[in-house]
Amino acid sequence: MLEDFLEALKQAHIEIEFDQDTLKIIKSLSDEQLVGLKQSIIYFDTNKMSNIELLSNAAAEELQSSNRAPDYLLKQFFIELESNKIYVHDDTKEAIKKLKVRQLNRLSQIVYDLRKFNLLDTEAFNKALERLTTKVPRVEESTVEKHSRKGTDNKQSTLKIGDDLELSMGHGKENKISEGKRKIIRKAYEKYSKDSREPEYAIKYIGRNDKDEYESGQEKIAEREARYSRLLGHPTRWYSREGKKPAVVTTWAKDSKALDSTGLNIIEMPFEKRMNCLVSFFTQLNILHNQNMMHGDIVNKNIMINTNAGIMRIIDFETAGPSGVNKALSGMEFKMLENMTVDVYHAQAIVKRLFPEIRFGAKKGSTESNALNGIQQQAVKNLVEALVQTLCTSEDALHYCKKVIGLGDKLSEVTLKEISESTIKRHEVTVEDVLRRPGLGSK
Repeated sequence: MLEDFLEALKQAHIEIEFDQDTLKIIKSLSDEQLVGLKQSIIYFDTNKMSNIELLSNAAAEELQSSNRAPDYLLKQFFIELESNKIYVHDDTKEAIKKLKVRQLNRLSQIVYDLRKFNLLDTEAFNKALERLTTKVPRVEESTVEKHSRKGTDNKQSTLKIGDDLELSMGHGKENKISEGKRKIIRKAYEKYSKDSREPEYAIKYIGRNDKDEYESGQEKIAEREARYSRLLGHPTRWYSREGKKPAVVTTWAKDSKALDSTGLNIIEMPFEKRMNCLVSFFTQLNILHNQNMMHGDIVNKNIMINTNAGIMRIIDFETAGPSGVNKALSGMEFKMLENMTVDVYHAQAIVKRLFPEIRFGAKKGSTESNALNGIQQQAVKNLVEALVQTLCTSEDALHYCKKVIGLGDKLSEVTLKEISESTIKRHEVTVEDVLRRPGLGSK
């Protein structure tokens, strides 16, 4: 089969000299993987540069462990850049040579898309490379000392995390914030304010609830949770103890409840306050997307809302990560993170939860109450429609919500149409669209 593979490349007029290490990898591929690899290389060499699988899915375990793009693929990539009059400096070349296979795939796809929409130039390329290679700083593990209540008269255990944080926590049902198949979240209080009615911290234990013991890989999940929580401005730490589940410690969202909670009385919130909630939500989502990261699980239970202050907070970052990458979840499941459009699409449910009185999909102005006037209802409907059907990004949605709030009483059909067409319902493709949606040019 290897001979057939090489002959197929020759007939396609593709001349690639494989080094011995690469040949060893190719020889280890199954017949099905060889077919996929052949198609990928031929597709890549025809200057299309779109969705180049290039060993990333077909490669043997040896290549997957190293993850570095093979030299012959890099050579082909540099040829394509020059053919498109994209000339890079030596330091940029070195950065490209360090890319993993999946990163080279994404960059190649972005180059193709930029070219298709006449957006490809050196500035756009450098922005794409920076977006792909920028990393969110990792969070180092904190030291921890636990003093259990067992064998003592104390009602609560205490934790010393790092050198400066001392917490106390109870163990009864009343001290659980929430519980799922793969996590338990408990209330925690600063040691000397444990009588406070509301917790100052939340401690999330990573791992299956039907197992008390440690499972391999959970530290990575805990670190990731802490990393993205910090990115959104929330002081967060993580720690692990031998043989125990790792835990993530973050500040509690004061006066807040999960968006899927009952009894929130959202319908009593003024329109402007609810729109402010969306501003805080899309601000956080846009921070993630600007870092080439996606949340991956935008649902009501992962959004905390403070109805008094009119703010929301995104939580639960177990599935967060670079778009288009397989990420390990709790329990060692895997989920493919596609691109930011998945987050944006699911944001519609968040908007609908904030406006339960609007009958989405019904005729213009249809509502179950008089809490909102007709133009306000239409503003919300426009947003939901855009999140589902158009180029709309989290950045567009953010600007739209801000402009709707800014217009206040001056919001009319005319002004609403103007701000919609300049933000969530625009038609022209931008560099930012391509960076957030690799593959846009193939659609």
